[in-house]
Amino acid sequence: MKQKLFYLLAAFAMLVAVVPAYAGDLKDESQMIPTKTGSEYGYSMNEMWYVSLGIGPNLLMASQDGIMAFGDRITFGGGISIGKWFNPGLGLRLQGYYGQYTGWNFNIPQMGTFTHDDGTSYFPKNWPDMKYKEGKNGEEGFLQEFNGFSFTLDFTANLTKLISGYGSEPTHFELIAFAGPGIYMSSEADVKSAETVMGGHFGGRVNYTPSLGGKLAIFFEANGTFMDDKFDGYLGDKGFDASSAMMVGVQYTF
Repeated sequence: MKQKLFYLLAAFAMLVAVVPAYAGDLKDESQMIPTKTGSEYGYSMNEMWYVSLGIGPNLLMASQDGIMAFGDRITFGGGISIGKWFNPGLGLRLQGYYGQYTGWNFNIPQMGTFTHDDGTSYFPKNWPDMKYKEGKNGEEGFLQEFNGFSFTLDFTANLTKLISGYGSEPTHFELIAFAGPGIYMSSEADVKSAETVMGGHFGGRVNYTPSLGGKLAIFFEANGTFMDDKFDGYLGDKGFDASSAMMVGVQYTF
């Protein structure tokens, strides 16, 4: 799983490097490399840092979670990001995310086992304190409720600028794509041990700037994550755990 994830991220990084170069060959050099900066082009090389804050729902998609109703697994979280555009089309960002997660497991381990960080197996602690809940078809199981925190380093690509050209007129809407590796930590709970795993992060963001060339924007972000199978404390038959999240928030460029 880790090796496949490494190759996937490496392939994305190569695409990020190759696509802008190819796009540059298709456009006039005077358009792609502006001789001026500032409001004429909707950006300034001295104003390419940004910070954003957002909140929204998330969904855990780990082993056996699909047995519980979709709506019962939706929880909420929030993230803060700080990023840098090295040019109007390409950049990097660091995002920290904190959220609550809800999963589901059979009363008796099936298709996997509970695990500690060292790989040894165990049954959940405090069996009498667990919150039992039936699955969609009446299966007997219990809720997994825990908190999670992550740090991700994302390659970012402003698709609007890459398509229209670096010197194009500023627009109210911009489409941003991102992907990168991350560290994901889940807290200890009655039904699991604390875990720290590696994973990959990808998604897209739409920025809306009310004032053309302005510093303040509203954003909507949707992302997905693939993590090591231990994240929820249970080694299942999928080989990985996954989650998705959406956020709305504000971004300030400085």
